[in-house]
Amino acid sequence: MELTELPVVSEVRVKGLMAGVECTLDPENPNEERDAKFASEIDRICQSEGLLLRPVYNTCVMSPPLTITEQQIKELVRILKLGIEQASANI
Repeated sequence: MELTELPVVSEVRVKGLMAGVECTLDPENPNEERDAKFASEIDRICQSEGLLLRPVYNTCVMSPPLTITEQQIKELVRILKLGIEQASANI
């Protein structure tokens, strides 16, 4: 499953190795404060799994080192997916 298949992921933006995963709990009724708290919860969960994100409003921003390997990128995506799923379940 790709991140874009998760119901709360509204957009994934990538530029080089930098990526932003925008999460909206209710796309029909966006709420900046609620969605920003949700992104912070995703960040908290991911940090406990060893992945540092930068929550910016409702977007989880990642900027890994240029020396990252393909296997490390797969692990990054796995942890982010886990964080999104767990944060969604906590709501």
